[in-house]
Amino acid sequence: MWCIGKIDEEYVANMEDVLALYEEPIDPERPRLCFDERPCLMVSNVSEPLPMSEKSSKRLDYE
Repeated sequence: MWCIGKIDEEYVANMEDVLALYEEPIDPERPRLCFDERPCLMVSNVSEPLPMSEKSSKRLDYE
């Protein structure tokens, strides 16, 4: 799930910086690294799951 916060001037400026970077020609002396799809495993919860109750099942945070 994508979670994009408030789209304000700072967000747009950062997005434009990233897009400008990808428009630059490839330079073997300055390799471009992308960390958005790192092969890592998240092994703990950001927040503790909420327990089951009579009216709802156990609830987990997507993070």
